Amino acid sequence: MADTATTAGRGNVDGLRVETVADGHVLRVALHGECDFSTVSELDQALRGLDLGGSRAVHLDLTHLGFADVATIRRLAAFAGHAKRDGQDVTTCGAHPTVRKVAGLLQVHHELGLA
Repeated sequence: MADTATTAGRGNVDGLRVETVADGHVLRVALHGECDFSTVSELDQALRGLDLGGSRAVHLDLTHLGFADVATIRRLAAFAGHAKRDGQDVTTCGAHPTVRKVAGLLQVHHELGLA
């Protein structure tokens, strides 16, 4: 059985929501809505609150992330790099082509586990 925790943004339709599901040794982190410089602190708070201790793998799911600015992608890359240094395998799925392009420009494909 999976454990689920949801962190909601400010409650508006386009606000950021971070949903986590721990299933065995895999932690899935799904982002919903939009994230930019005005909400990246909420993302940071949600990511800092995650317990990665029992996870071997972290899957970032960006399928439902409608918008992400450079600050968001940098924050996700920092989180992923931290998880990798702690021994977790990190992969990202569902990234919009624009997110992939910006990740490439920032040279954070490897940290995010983007192919």
